[in-house]
Amino acid sequence: MKKDDFPQHDCGESDHGGDAFVNGGFNNWNMKARIRKHAGAINSAHCEAEGKYNMFIKPKTRIRESFASNSAQIKADYLARLSWSLKCARYLARQGLPFRGHNEKKDSKNKGNFRELVSWLAGNFEEVNRVVLDNVPSKCQMIDHKIQKELLAGCAHETSKLIIEELGDECFAILADESADAYQQEQLAL
Repeated sequence: MKKDDFPQHDCGESDHGGDAFVNGGFNNWNMKARIRKHAGAINSAHCEAEGKYNMFIKPKTRIRESFASNSAQIKADYLARLSWSLKCARYLARQGLPFRGHNEKKDSKNKGNFRELVSWLAGNFEEVNRVVLDNVPSKCQMIDHKIQKELLAGCAHETSKLIIEELGDECFAILADESADAYQQEQLAL
């Protein structure tokens, strides 16, 4: 491609300050009219770039404000989705089953126990189907492995807290036992 193949637009001196900042330098900082000439009108490229910069540096809404502005239905759907994901995590943890599979892509035949359980619930219960998997934005499905780990960590924390409350000031012991498995690997059980 040659230079002439690109569309050209006129950037005359009437629109902005020209090439002063690039080629010759700008030394008339005390002349406000020159700076206004450089900035251009309200719809100039300079003003548009400045607006985008300000939006990037100082966003108008924070995450907390953005979440607070959501409708009650969106919040209810989010809590329902979180609740169903938590119920699936608790079930798998109680049964001692693994959460993830080897291939969790959409076209996989077995996506792992967690995703398969959520999918089964969605297929059998309309209230679940309404708030999970393909019926929600892809960034908020609550099925990612990081979310699964966080849900399980929350369950472990609550379980530990409950055990500590139940024990109170009483003494307790932790029993540890080790044995070799079929491959002569030492396994530790607490």
